[in-house]
Amino acid sequence: MALVGYYLFLRIFSVPSIYTEQPVLLAAYYIFWIIIVFASFGELYKSSPIVERGWPAYILAMFAVSFVLTYLNVIVPYFPPINWTESLRPPTELLFATPWYFLPKSFEIFLQQLLVLAMVLSFAHHKYSLKATSTWCAVFFGGAHLLLVFVGNNLSYVATFTLAAVCASYIFPYYMLKVKNGFAISYLIHWSFYAVALVLAHTFFV
Repeated sequence: MALVGYYLFLRIFSVPSIYTEQPVLLAAYYIFWIIIVFASFGELYKSSPIVERGWPAYILAMFAVSFVLTYLNVIVPYFPPINWTESLRPPTELLFATPWYFLPKSFEIFLQQLLVLAMVLSFAHHKYSLKATSTWCAVFFGGAHLLLVFVGNNLSYVATFTLAAVCASYIFPYYMLKVKNGFAISYLIHWSFYAVALVLAHTFFV
């Protein structure tokens, strides 16, 4: 619903789909859905605290903030420009991303993580094994990425992100269920995927 609504929202209000052009507005859009998710699954989240207080959580938070700030302020501004060719159409926004790209993207990732967490906790409460939970997450989380083909992305782009989502589905549930502050670690892994993807884009398309 959030993905479909995103493109309807863009069309109705004539908002550019590029994160770097309307980062605050698009971040607000995802915050709207995050509020809906908390309202829908709040009781479920209370059964398994997303983040546990204590020094491990504070150290993880400081590491994450330091990593993000260093990446956005030291690494991203010094990427070389990309030489784009028509044969590689349609281009992905990652190839033109600026630090502002990660404002709405960070909220989008948080929304996805909350939905994955709701799935994981639901399966766990129904006594599904970790392997079964991961497999179903791969079906739903990976399958959701197939919707990208309906918004103009080429098959290689869709296949790459779908495969990445399927692989992540065998990582996220483990951290969310078995590791303290696993949700935070899962989020950081998810965010880092886009950070690495941006580095690779500027490595292979310069």
